[in-house]
Amino acid sequence: MAVVNYIREALLQLFIQPFYYIAVILIALIYHRQLLQERKLFHVRLQSSITQTIRAVLGGMLIGTIVSIVSLFLGAHLTLGSLICIWVATLILSLFRIRYLCFAYAAGLLGVLQFGLNLASGWQPSGWMGSVTETLRTLDMPALLVLAALLHMGEALLVRMQGYRWHHRFSSRENAGNWLVDINCNSSGPFLY
Repeated sequence: MAVVNYIREALLQLFIQPFYYIAVILIALIYHRQLLQERKLFHVRLQSSITQTIRAVLGGMLIGTIVSIVSLFLGAHLTLGSLICIWVATLILSLFRIRYLCFAYAAGLLGVLQFGLNLASGWQPSGWMGSVTETLRTLDMPALLVLAALLHMGEALLVRMQGYRWHHRFSSRENAGNWLVDINCNSSGPFLY
């Protein structure tokens, strides 16, 4: 009975976290952008962005559960401050280029910032800047790097499980005749069949 209460509490905590909804919104925006690009390039919609978002959220929940269990066994402990730091760093990096929307890049940036702040240990700002500096100095970088590694392994597992759904074929009749377009939206697609 205690396990059921623990699982219920964990699910409640999941659904009241703003990071969860931020991630779902980002996923939906990325898939909608992909849909607009498909229409622009091929004049057809290959997949619904809503279907892709739902598939990504359900797969992410499954992989997230596995990553959480593995990180518990590895002893990686993350605080709320470290989660906020990695999310802020990820969002800032994604403003430069969408391909930097990655926890590994964010963890690397936070590691460099922590190294620089520890070198300048005499610098002690006050106010909100002081609390941000203290949070950055006390980040558990090995735990953040373990999180980034586990998330990349989870992503690889998702690509392995769902990659075949990203491969599309469609034919079109143009003035020059029939032609077949083979679109592989996944870099490792040929290995998934």
